[in-house]
Formats: sequence, C-alpha cells, structure tokens
Amino acid sequence: MARIDDVVTRILRVKLRSGVFDAPKPSAREHAGSTESLRARELARDAVRKSQVLLKNNGNVLPLARDSKVLVVGKSADSMQNQTGGWTLTWQGTGNTNDDFPVGTTILGGLREVLGTGNVTFSETGDVDPAGFDAVIAVIGETPYAEGVDDLTRRTLELARLQPADIAVLDKVSGKGTLVVTVLVSGRPLHVNRELNRSDAFVAAWLPGTEGGGVADLLVRGPNRGRGFTGSLSYSWPRSACQTPLNPGMDGYDPLFGLGYGLRDGQTGSVPTLDEASPGYSCGGGGGGNADEDLEVFVRQDVAPYKSFLGSPDNWGGTEIGPDLTEAHSSISVVPADVNVQGDALKTTWTGAGPGQVYLQNPAGGTDLRPYLNADSAVVFDVVIHQPPANRTVLGVHCGYPCMSEVAATTLFQGLPVGVKSTVKIPVDCFAAVGLDLENVNTPFLVYTDGPFQASFANVRWVPKAAADPDATPCSELT
Repeated sequence: MARIDDVVTRILRVKLRSGVFDAPKPSAREHAGSTESLRARELARDAVRKSQVLLKNNGNVLPLARDSKVLVVGKSADSMQNQTGGWTLTWQGTGNTNDDFPVGTTILGGLREVLGTGNVTFSETGDVDPAGFDAVIAVIGETPYAEGVDDLTRRTLELARLQPADIAVLDKVSGKGTLVVTVLVSGRPLHVNRELNRSDAFVAAWLPGTEGGGVADLLVRGPNRGRGFTGSLSYSWPRSACQTPLNPGMDGYDPLFGLGYGLRDGQTGSVPTLDEASPGYSCGGGGGGNADEDLEVFVRQDVAPYKSFLGSPDNWGGTEIGPDLTEAHSSISVVPADVNVQGDALKTTWTGAGPGQVYLQNPAGGTDLRPYLNADSAVVFDVVIHQPPANRTVLGVHCGYPCMSEVAATTLFQGLPVGVKSTVKIPVDCFAAVGLDLENVNTPFLVYTDGPFQASFANVRWVPKAAADPDATPCSELT
C-alpha cells in the first residue's frame, strides 16, 4: 500500500502543477457541447493522410487517376477490426465487426467514396481476373492484438509466415499485366520482401483507425490529397526476417528502409527485386536438431511433468483434475471415459453456462520443443465426440500466458463422427504460424469453447513426421 500511495502521489503532484485541477469541469469549458466544434472525423482523416508512408512507387503508379477502375482484394480492405487493432472496444481488439463502428469508414468504403462505387470491384480472396482493371489495390496485413498475445519474441518478422492468406491473395493478382498497389495495415514494420516484389507500389498504412477514407485520399488524385504523401518511417524497416533489433548507430545497421524514409509524390524509390529467403517460423535456431520420438502428454493418465487442469470463470488459474480424472466447475466438468481402453480418457462436458477449457500443462514452466517443429511433427490425440460444439471452439498451445497460440477447431470437431473414435493430427506448424514460441512451451494441449460441447480426449502426444501424414489436418482448415 505504501508503494501504491507513493505512485498515486506522484501522479497527483504532476496534475496539480500542470493546472489540471484549476480548470473548470470539461462540460463547462470553451466549445463544450458545440456541434461546430465536433471535428473529430475530419481531424482523424487528416491524421491518417499525414501518417501514410509510401515505400515503393515504381513507375510513379500513385496516385491513380480519379476515373480509375480498380479491383480491391485482401482481408483488411473492408475490416474495421483490422484497421483499428488492439485496445479497441476489447483488450485485444478481436471479435469486433464493422457494425460496431457505425460512423467509421473502411478503406474499401473510402475508395468507393473517391472513385465511385461503380469503379470499385471487391473480392476479398482475389478470385476475380484482374484483366480489364486499371489497377489492383490489395489491402493486407496484421489482425488485431495487444501486448503479450502477439509478441514475436524469437519468431520471424516475415509477414508471409505470420499471415499466409495475404501472400496467397497477392499471388492470384500479381504478374497478370495489371498494376498492383499494396496497402499494409500493421502495428509494426515487418519483413515484406515477398509482398514488395509482387507490388508496383507499396504503402505502410499502420493502423488508420476508423477513417479509412484517409488512406483512399492518397491513393487517388483528388482535392483531399493535400500535399500528397508526407509520412516518414518512425522505425527502420527490416531487410531480412530476423533483423531485430534494428536501430540507427548499432553495429551492422543495414535496414531495407532507414529511419525517416518516405517517398513523396513524383519519387519512385526504384525498389529492386528483393531477396525472399526465409528462415522459417523461428529466429532462434534449430533447437537441437530434430525430435525422433513421441512426446507423450496424456496416455491413460497425466504423463509427467504434465498435469491436467480445468479452467473457467470459477478459476482461470486452473484446477488440477488429479488421478481420478474427475473435477467440476459450474460450466465445465470432467469424468473418466473409455476411448481405447477402460478409463483412458478425459470425458469433458461444457454445459453452455459459460466458457471453459481443459488443458495439459507443466506447472514448472516451459520446455524447448523446437525439435518437434524441425521434425515436421503434429499434435495428435484420439477423441470421441458425444455432442458437437455449438459455439466457437479452439485448440491451443501456450508458452506461458499471455504467450499463446490457437487454431479454430469448431468446424473440425463438428465434422467428426459422433460416438466413434477419431484420431486428430494438427501440424505443429499451424501453431507456430499464429504465435507460438516453441522454445518455451508449457501447455502442449488445450481445448476451449464457450458453448455446449461434450467429447472424450485420450492419448495426447506430439508425434514427429505426423504432419506429413495424409490424414493430418491442413492449417488452411483451421483459420
């Protein structure tokens, strides 16, 4: 309490010295309640225009003519969630929809404003022939995150690994004879050599928030462009996928685009074809070669050092299930069941009264499991579905909360036969691709849902080479 009092005292002292407490309450200040003073959207749109950084403009592609006919592609073109990022309505910024921002404008909406709806065709996945269009505008980038959950730690900076759907879209539209303008929505500089190579022009849009029209203003000639592109990089841009930290003055400082870089109208940058070499998902090395034996996590019972737990609002810290395989919270419970032999499974019931998770964890901390990634391993388990999940369900692997990764498993479990055993194989690659720090895995198996679901889980293990099995689930089916 003494420490808290000290901190609060320091904060109050600064506020007193700055005159905060001498001012009238906000509702009594100048301009309060004035409709004419509500210029937030105009100011926000101008801020977006000033923050855009033009990284590449080969052939002076930008700005586009006002009568251009464009094909817009990419998952971030019409996504307020991706534009606004973390700490927006929710902690991580996830789960939001465009309807949650009734007065906001997506980048797609902004393009329709400045070009006219009839000149804009939208295909999120790029499944439209770009022939006949003056340009393709690909809006790609990161999905929302806040601190902890999407820390890269030793993972690659390579966008094509972090967001594989983006490079897939660009591959569909590039090299087809139509100019490609790429807009990157992200909270940080990333290794985008592959994406740059597939683009005639490339804009770092950062997180433009609710005013996507500010992005569109700079892409198209028009009265709202002001002085055109004026933004400059506030961080150096990596040349390679593991080039971090990257600060001016450090030994070997060799960025792709240096601190303060930013093209202006009429400048091309003449960015050449860039090296697309990839280190894979990890920048931490191979981790001791390849695994050559199964990592058993739960086989009839907990396999040390792993223990089984339940988590829910009753106790998110985790309640150990114990050797009798019986435990209950108000929204989730476990009893023993038969899958391969008598009593070898955790029969888990989610009642639908709230969220809950069953998981296997090493209470002592994380373990370096990079050899399993190197060995093309899969997380393998046997399961009997008694009642398919009704709500969003995920499979997770954690590396010490909030370091974690998860893949969508609702459709996976809904597609399994009811009442008979199935063996599921999830490539470790799938978890690495969405944030897993394999050098520090403490929870190698977790199932979470927030609705009714009942299944028995048995024989949980990590199996080398199993990701290459014909019956392994492709990562593309788990997004």
